[in-house]
Amino acid sequence: MGKVKNKPIALKAFLVDRKTTKIVTSRSFRNRIPLYLYIKLAAWIFAIKDEYPSDKYKLIVHIEGDENDPRVRFLEEQLSKSNIEIYIAREVIKSVV
Repeated sequence: MGKVKNKPIALKAFLVDRKTTKIVTSRSFRNRIPLYLYIKLAAWIFAIKDEYPSDKYKLIVHIEGDENDPRVRFLEEQLSKSNIEIYIAREVIKSVV
């Protein structure tokens, strides 16, 4: 067995109050497999959706990884389909209000 070549991707999700623009809650995930990160994020959203309705809170996701990495691009595509505000490597990629 050889060494693992891919670095883990860190995904940080924040729920922000739309009126006060303060972070209400957040969660971090790390893994090498982007689909696993996407599923974990979806499970977290499902768990808190009743407590934090989408009309009062918005979800912002920060992806730490190389923007040329196909795994990061996969996450970007999946999240943008869901109208989620995405940041990659401290650079605004898409903004949805």
